[in-house]
Amino acid sequence: MTEVAPSPDPAVFTAPVVRPDPDTRLDQLAAEYAALKPLADEYVARLEGIKTSIKSELVQLHPGESEIVLVGSTVPLPLRVKAVTKWSLDTKRLKSEKPDIYVRFAKQSTSWELRQVKD
Repeated sequence: MTEVAPSPDPAVFTAPVVRPDPDTRLDQLAAEYAALKPLADEYVARLEGIKTSIKSELVQLHPGESEIVLVGSTVPLPLRVKAVTKWSLDTKRLKSEKPDIYVRFAKQSTSWELRQVKD
C-alpha cells in the first residue's frame, strides 16, 4: 500500500483550499494523479536519457552531418536526429535596456498549471 504524506495545514495557503469528499470524482482523480505522477516522471527521465544517448551515438557515427535517420527491426518508425538552429531573445535585457520596444511587442497570456506543493 502506498504511504500518503500528511496533508499540510490549510492555514498556510492564501488560495482557497479544497478537500474533496471521499469517493468523489475529484478524490479519485487526485488519487490517480498521486499514483501516476512519480511513474510518469521516472519514464520521462528515462526517455530523455535514451534520446540523448541515441543522438550521441548517431552523431558519433556520422560526424558533420546535419540529419541522420535510424531504421531497424526494433524501431517501428524511423527516428531522425537533426541539427536545429534556434534564435532566442534576451527578454530580461530587452526589458531593461529598451522597455518601450519590449512593451510594444510583448504578449501576455494566462494558463492553468497543476503542480504538487512542496514544503
